[in-house]
Amino acid sequence: EIDRFLKSPSPTSELYKNKRVFPRIHSDLKAEFEIPGIKRFNFFRKRNSAEIFNISAQGAMLNCLSKLTEKERNILNAPGTLFPLKFYLPTSTKWLHLECRPVYCTSGVKNGKEITAIGVKFVRLNEQDQIRLIEYVCIRKNVYLKKEIEKMGIKAA
Repeated sequence: EIDRFLKSPSPTSELYKNKRVFPRIHSDLKAEFEIPGIKRFNFFRKRNSAEIFNISAQGAMLNCLSKLTEKERNILNAPGTLFPLKFYLPTSTKWLHLECRPVYCTSGVKNGKEITAIGVKFVRLNEQDQIRLIEYVCIRKNVYLKKEIEKMGIKAA
């Protein structure tokens, strides 16, 4: 029964969508990031808020909650751009601080609001934060696996 389940996930399942070496799992984490070279009032760094829509041990998809200008989107789309990202995991009381490289950046309209989606690869994070991130992703992935097994009516031994 378990082999049958693992070989044929349904097209709507969370597992089917993740054919990556490091699968991403759905999340609703709040995050902050800064775009290099962008300042408020020519002095203060501009912090942008985002929701992490999905996450893995190596990257994430951000839905930017702050409106980004064309200049900011161009910086994110430029090759070699790196930016700092920080967020809390529900299992921790400390910020995770990472350096990210944007893989893509697209804009669109959702529910009448302009949304910018940013796919990022985690480039630099300390070892302790990496362990906490991997633990979080593994726990969430196991929760999804259990839900999928229950949907199929397979009883665990």
